[in-house]
Amino acid sequence: MDLEIHQRIKEGMPILDLRGYLVIGPSEATLRETIIALASAGTVSVILNCARVVEIDEDGLGALIYCSAKLREAGGELKLLNLKHVHLKLIVRAELDTAFQMFSDEQDAVNSFFPDRAILAVSALIGTEAAWVKLRLLGFGAIAKYGDVQYSAMAPPEYQSFIPSTA
Repeated sequence: MDLEIHQRIKEGMPILDLRGYLVIGPSEATLRETIIALASAGTVSVILNCARVVEIDEDGLGALIYCSAKLREAGGELKLLNLKHVHLKLIVRAELDTAFQMFSDEQDAVNSFFPDRAILAVSALIGTEAAWVKLRLLGFGAIAKYGDVQYSAMAPPEYQSFIPSTA
C-alpha cells in the first residue's frame, strides 16, 4: 500500500498533497523521510492535505505525531488539512485533537501561519467538528464546551450523524 506525496507551494507555504494509505510499512516511512528532508532543508512549516488519504492506522497516526514533533523541534509546525470524518474520529479517539491544528479550508490553513491574517470563524469549523465527534463518542447531546468556547448550536449538516437522536 503506497503513499504518494506531491509538494506544491501556496503563498510561500509548502503543502504536501497525500494520496493513498498512511499505514504501517513503506507509506508511513515515506512521510517521515519527506518531513525529515524538508526540515533538514530549512522548511519547517508544512501543511498536509489529507483529502485523498484512504486509510490511516495507528502507525500512520504515529507518523503524523513524529512529523509534528520533528517540525516543532526545528521551530516550525505541522497543520492538517481536509481530514475525512473517519480520520478525524481516529484522532479524537486517540485524544490527539488538541495536538494538531486541523483545517477544512486550504486558505485558512495557509493564513494560520501568518499572525496578521484572520481565519474566518465560519470556515474554521474543524475544531467544532472535533467537538461534535467527541460528543458523539462520549454519548452526549449537542451542547458542550470545547476549549474556551461553548457550543450549543446544531452541528453542520454533514456532522448531524454524530449527534445522538433525542427521539
